[in-house]
Amino acid sequence: MARFKRPRRGRDQPRHRFRSKPGDPNKQAASVMRRLLGTRIKSVGTVRCYQERLAQVAARLPMPLAKLTPASAVAYLERRAAEVGQKTLDMERQAIQAMMRHVTMRMPPGTTLRVVKAHRARTLEPRAYSRHRSAWSRPGRPNAMRWPRRSCTPAASAPTSCSLVRAVLLPRRLAERL
Repeated sequence: MARFKRPRRGRDQPRHRFRSKPGDPNKQAASVMRRLLGTRIKSVGTVRCYQERLAQVAARLPMPLAKLTPASAVAYLERRAAEVGQKTLDMERQAIQAMMRHVTMRMPPGTTLRVVKAHRARTLEPRAYSRHRSAWSRPGRPNAMRWPRRSCTPAASAPTSCSLVRAVLLPRRLAERL
């Protein structure tokens, strides 16, 4: 029985037929971070944040992360500056920078990517409070809207929590000075 021989692969032919297409962004980011965790970056939280940002970068780029150059990274950050805030932009820059320094070796140690400023203004509105709750703490409101304050004056006739603290926890000489 004759054995079928496959023709040998030349150097100009791709190793795998799907290698030229960029893969899943999450897999690309995880592959980069596996190489950094424990060797270059010790913190698991930093690796998690970098991996999230690199997955976003890989999803928005037409090329794989491994082919990213410093010039194309800065061009990407400049395009992204119109969409996101400064903190997100800085985190993406740091993640790309770590990848280029330690994994793809596209940047020599000690060099950094140019800091790109975000075009969006930072929102300074309260986000965690309801409208009623935020009215209590806004400056410029009448005193009736503010939280009531306790007075810790010794002239108060009823025992307050402040006088109890003086009586129980403080030495007598120190309590007399207050």
